[in-house]
Amino acid sequence: MKKLILATTFLAAGVVSLLAQGTARVTPSNDPALFGDSQDRLIYNRFIGDPIKADNWTVQIEENRGGVWTPLGAKLTLLSDFGGAYPQYAGQFWTDGTLRQLNVNIGQQTSLRVVVFDGTGALMPGNSGPFNFTHKDSSPNPPSASDTLMFNLPAFAAVPEPSTIALGVLGLGALLLFRRRK
Repeated sequence: MKKLILATTFLAAGVVSLLAQGTARVTPSNDPALFGDSQDRLIYNRFIGDPIKADNWTVQIEENRGGVWTPLGAKLTLLSDFGGAYPQYAGQFWTDGTLRQLNVNIGQQTSLRVVVFDGTGALMPGNSGPFNFTHKDSSPNPPSASDTLMFNLPAFAAVPEPSTIALGVLGLGALLLFRRRK
């Protein structure tokens, strides 16, 4: 009986170890220094067409798990200082250096998306839309850092909430435009 218990314990430990080695993870980032390519992965302001800059905006990486979009870890803040590597893009990138656990094994494909929240935490209309992610299995183990990057992440536009000043200017303009004529 003791041999059976020991054998079962070692078998279970081996299976758990094997599954742990095959677990896929993703690096939540749109940092061009990590990707090493020129693909645009920025978030744009749909009203003015320029990339959104750090202004208390946050992004959330989500995975489609059985038709339900599930957040992968905490929200990420757009970085206001990008360490000087890309000063023209300061405030447009997110990363926290932490790998996020996916619901698939290495080599399998899953569907991810990026959603955006404004400074008040309100969900912004517009997101990256679903894109495919496959955690490659490079050798030797552990996999190289580039295997966890979201290469298929596209640039996308979000609709920011209009400010009080903008609404006031629009209202004043409407009053002047449609004022009563004598």
